[in-house]
Amino acid sequence: PDGDQKIANIEKLLSMARSGQSSGFLSLADFRRWLKLSREGGAKEGLAQLTGGETSVKIMTVHAAKGLEFPIVFVPEMNFHRNADPSLLAFSDEAGLGIDAPDAANGHKLIGTMVKRAIEAESARKEAAERKRLLYVALTRAKDHLVMCGHWPSEKEGEKDLWINRLIEATSLGSEDIAAGVKRLEQELEMTIRTDPSAIAAEE
Repeated sequence: PDGDQKIANIEKLLSMARSGQSSGFLSLADFRRWLKLSREGGAKEGLAQLTGGETSVKIMTVHAAKGLEFPIVFVPEMNFHRNADPSLLAFSDEAGLGIDAPDAANGHKLIGTMVKRAIEAESARKEAAERKRLLYVALTRAKDHLVMCGHWPSEKEGEKDLWINRLIEATSLGSEDIAAGVKRLEQELEMTIRTDPSAIAAEE
C-alpha cells in the first residue's frame, strides 16, 4: 500500500543525504548525528512530494520541500505572521506549569506568572528559530530563479518576526534600491524588484 509514496520518501532521504554531503557532512555517522539532533530538536519533515513530471507545477509546504531543488521557486506571503492563541496555561518539562493569576495590584486582572512568562519567552525563541530555519529552506530550494512575494512592511509589521523583515535586514534593502528596481547582492547575483505586478510580462 502507498508504494509510490514510500519510494518517494526513500528518494527524498537519499537526496537529503547527498545534499548534506555536498554541504560538508563527511561521513554517514555525521549525517546520522544530524538526523538525531533534528529529531530531538522537534524538526518536522513532510512526506515527499509525488512528482507529476519535469514540466509540472508543484505546490507544497516548506517542510515537504526539504532536500529538494527546482529550477524556479515562488515563496508567497513573505509578510505572513501567525498570531499565537492566548492561553491561561503554559507548560514545559524544565519550568513546569505556568498560569495566569489575579494581580491584586492591578484590579485582580489576570496576569501571567513569572513561570508562565519564562515559558512563553522560551517558546517564542524556539518558534523564531524554527521560522528562521524554514525561511532558509524556502529560499535555498531554487536552482536558477527565486521569486519572493510580499510588500514593504507597515510600521506595525516592522516590529514582527516576518520573513520580509529578515530579507530586508539581510540584504540592507532600502528605498533607493526599490526606486532603482534592482539590488546587487554579489558580483554575479542581483535581486530584481517589481512594485507593480502588472508590469511583469506574462501570458495566461
